[in-house]
Amino acid sequence: MINHPFQYFHKTIFSVLFFVLIVFKTYSQNTGIGAAAFVPNASSMLEVQSGAGGNRGFLPPRVTDAQRTAMNPLPAAAQGLIVYQTNTVGASLEGLYYNISTTAVPNWIRVAAGGDWYLTGNVGTIPGVAAGQNFIGTTDVQDFVIATNTVERVRILSTGFAQLSSLAGAVNVGTGNSIVIADAVGQLGKYTTTLPPAGTTLELWYRPGGAQYIQPVSNNFVRVYDGVLGLPYGIYYDGGTQVVGGYFRTTDAAAPTTVAVEGFSDVTGNQTYGYLGYNGAFTFGVAPQSPQTISGMAVYGVVDDPTRASVFARTTANASVAAQIDYSNVWIGSYNYIDDISAAYAARPSTYAQLNNAVSHGFTNYPANRAIEIYNGGGNPGYGIGADGEAWTAAMDGEGVYGYYNGTGGTRRAGGYFFSTDGVFTNNTAVAEELTNSKVTGVGVVAEIIPTPTHGRVRMTCSESPEYWYNDYGTVQLLNGHSHVNLDPILADIIIVDAQNPIKVFPQANILNCNGLAVLNKSATGFDLVEVSGGTSSGEVDYQIVAKPKTNYGEGRFAYVAGPLLKYEQDPPSAKAANQVDWSNIYRWPADWDVYGYDVEAHTGIGDVILGGSHGGKIKLGDGKYGDGLPSDKNGLKVSSH
Repeated sequence: MINHPFQYFHKTIFSVLFFVLIVFKTYSQNTGIGAAAFVPNASSMLEVQSGAGGNRGFLPPRVTDAQRTAMNPLPAAAQGLIVYQTNTVGASLEGLYYNISTTAVPNWIRVAAGGDWYLTGNVGTIPGVAAGQNFIGTTDVQDFVIATNTVERVRILSTGFAQLSSLAGAVNVGTGNSIVIADAVGQLGKYTTTLPPAGTTLELWYRPGGAQYIQPVSNNFVRVYDGVLGLPYGIYYDGGTQVVGGYFRTTDAAAPTTVAVEGFSDVTGNQTYGYLGYNGAFTFGVAPQSPQTISGMAVYGVVDDPTRASVFARTTANASVAAQIDYSNVWIGSYNYIDDISAAYAARPSTYAQLNNAVSHGFTNYPANRAIEIYNGGGNPGYGIGADGEAWTAAMDGEGVYGYYNGTGGTRRAGGYFFSTDGVFTNNTAVAEELTNSKVTGVGVVAEIIPTPTHGRVRMTCSESPEYWYNDYGTVQLLNGHSHVNLDPILADIIIVDAQNPIKVFPQANILNCNGLAVLNKSATGFDLVEVSGGTSSGEVDYQIVAKPKTNYGEGRFAYVAGPLLKYEQDPPSAKAANQVDWSNIYRWPADWDVYGYDVEAHTGIGDVILGGSHGGKIKLGDGKYGDGLPSDKNGLKVSSH
């Protein structure tokens, strides 16, 4: 039997209506669908129940990945549209998808099966990216972005780096035993290193409010200052109560020169270098000594620009120890060496000492330089020398020791002074004593040592007298009992002959049966020798002349002189001889340059003391430039170029 279409339509409508009447129970607010009538949940527009058996569910439209992808655009905006994707294609996984777009262009979101990452925390995670493990990120070649307030802050690039979008410069942050480094645009990358060791952590640095430096979070003793002009430090470190404030070490045995610490100052092109723990060879020295090489030094200062010192030691205020102490128990404590650089500088002492005193510090010695030798060993093995001066000058004149005094002291003005004692007896001598106009003034005798081959080494002493005399000796022929002797004109020019100071003559006749000789007609130019009792002998006569020198005339006899220690005003009365000489009134010969008319300054080298003239006592610092001492900077000299 062939069914008529109209009959089929009526049957269908009837069945549907019957089903609706049985299954549906419609209410004005919501609807429920189920095998039996039920009241839908008041919160829902539609509720579906599986029936008494509970073995049925809701089956949404099923599509493939290609079909879901082809649903673009939708016929109309359908936010909340649900489909189920039945297959997996690459990163497009099988599952339930819903559309969140409010336009015809869909934005499908997959409902993950147990893969949600909760904002309130997660439990039971298995960290990792393998199957069955948990992670936050992407599964395709895409960046992972973290944002705040819809602004990107951190981006994990698909290339393996991390980029801090708001960072403008490099920064280091700790990641276990490695270091993450950011470049100038904020891109971070892992830099593998063995420091710090495993099990330790890295420190973060911060900038205190308003500070011009950064410092570690857990150590306020370390600061790194900004590169701003005028700040006091570059790096500041306070060791606190630690034994060593800073420790630096290098162990590179292959490099020709290694340095534990290098300090370098470069200000307007003037460079100063300072090294600590310098391992590198340095050679210096010229003839007569062979060149010397040292392999390294604990401290090494280098300066090749003007007005800078390679090493400067200073103590001041409440300091109680010397500014510099050199110590050695193996060799020389301090070794100073100067190579011959320029003939323009006459005085280049390897050591220069200057003591400045602006006020009196009482009765004491004021040495600019002092050297002491101490021997505490047994026996008498050699000679202790407090100061050793040597001059190796080849064909040039020189002095091993040179002393100079310039002043108006009232007790002693000596170019040199020497003192010795055995603890009981003493000996002291002043040399070039200007106050008393004496070459040598001191305790004991003046002696000469003669090494005779047959009698051994013998000592000869000088005769001395209470006052100063010249002695001259001569021989003359006596003829018929008479002879006239003219004084040597040089002797006559340097002595004083008058009624109070006549010459004294002691003749000795080398004539048999001579009656004796008388000295008559003594004058400033000569004298007569006459045989007494009218004798007329002829023959040889020796004579000695003793005359009063002009030098130191006015000194008198047994003149008082200061002792080895006390000044005149401190001397006990028993030490003061009756003859208290006014040394300003004794006769002195003019200075050599005044007598012979040469310019002493023209013959003084730059850096030497000018011995006389209008600038006598000053240091010659150049033509027309003078000072009271040598400058520390050779540019303080006025030197013509050569």
